[in-house]
Amino acid sequence: MLMVITYRYNMISECNLELLNLKTKLNTVQSNLAATAMNVEQNTDLSKVEAIAKQKLGMQKPDKNQVVYIDTSKDSNIIKENNTNIFQQVVQKIKEFVNNIK
Repeated sequence: MLMVITYRYNMISECNLELLNLKTKLNTVQSNLAATAMNVEQNTDLSKVEAIAKQKLGMQKPDKNQVVYIDTSKDSNIIKENNTNIFQQVVQKIKEFVNNIK
């Protein structure tokens, strides 16, 4: 009986040790994740992105004569109608295919 108790105690100790190692790894991964998230936030700062675009890529903001505004209020209706037509065409083709198989 003493052997069984000793064996069980040994198994519990190994499981606790493994749990402790996993907790340590989890803490390490969480700290790396937090550091990476902070790094991403710092690198996606819009002023920094703009500075890199101007300095390294030679980009500049468009002039007034380079900006073209498009009225999409009329185009959105046309797109919806076209999508509906395309959807109906696809359904029709599938129906034709199914009928040809029968």
